Amino acid sequence: MKLSPLKVALGALAFFSITTVALYFGIEKMNLGPKMGGDFTLSGKMGAVSLHDFKGKGVILYFGYTRCPDVCPVSLSRLRGMLKSLPEKASEKIVPLFVSVDYRSDTPAKVDEYAKFFMETAVGLTGTKEQINHAVSLYGTGYQFEETPKSAIGYTVQHGDRFYFINPRGKLVSTLPTTSPTSELKSAIESLL
Repeated sequence: MKLSPLKVALGALAFFSITTVALYFGIEKMNLGPKMGGDFTLSGKMGAVSLHDFKGKGVILYFGYTRCPDVCPVSLSRLRGMLKSLPEKASEKIVPLFVSVDYRSDTPAKVDEYAKFFMETAVGLTGTKEQINHAVSLYGTGYQFEETPKSAIGYTVQHGDRFYFINPRGKLVSTLPTTSPTSELKSAIESLL
């Protein structure tokens, strides 16, 4: 039986779609390999800051940028709400760490101010292109500048939208999309206490 080019194309499209969906859900579950996570050094408003500076506290790491029109504000607001629901003593044991990937415009002071707008206890960091690339590669994420000549700043930055949960010993223990069910996110936060 001879297949028409249309049937072959539709079959290939169906296979590609199923494979893409399977890969997407596999990536969203994200198995943590032994090499995922690790220490990095970036710039804070008072100078160099390394992840190991927060040992003894749980860290919730998030990558974004201060001019993000929607994703970052929604994700950070959601995190703020969950941290506020913790008992005060518990919330003192968690550091929200916001890392800006926008090395073109974001300064350490600007990033820290932005992070603290959402959570007083948050720390905002950024760095050079090389420093940021090192940090995002450790955590299996990425970012990409997209030129938008008609916009006010002339570009946007596409970036991942995940929380990375790092225990008080500095080990990455889980990562979840920021759109995960509240119960899953709360459980991940509680695992850091």
